[in-house]
Amino acid sequence: MGKAINHELNNIDLHKYDFLLKVDADVAMPLNYLEKCLKLEADLVGLGPFMLVKMEPFLKLLGGRWPEIPTDDAYVMMCFKAAGLRISPWPEGLVLKRKAEGSWRYYYYRRIYDLKIGFDPINELFQLYRW
Repeated sequence: MGKAINHELNNIDLHKYDFLLKVDADVAMPLNYLEKCLKLEADLVGLGPFMLVKMEPFLKLLGGRWPEIPTDDAYVMMCFKAAGLRISPWPEGLVLKRKAEGSWRYYYYRRIYDLKIGFDPINELFQLYRW
């Protein structure tokens, strides 16, 4: 997905925008949802299928490029977290449609890749619990 996002990001002047909104096709938002997210005054809201990312730190930390790796969303969150920026979970109201689960091979190889890039799933579970 990162390659497709970067293809589009290359066609616009990112400095003209305050935020980047990444939303998966299986997400349904109420009409006032973005307003709720902006009121949180966070540098990053959400994770995975819905992410509202403040443009200034996105440009500074990631050079305006979305990571082209399987754990792209977690990588973005970890970069923001490592920089001491404010991260917030989704406000209530976001609806995720259920989708079919992938094969065991997908999850097995994805977890191997996570560990190779230093993504610690146990630590992340504790971080999410603290939210």
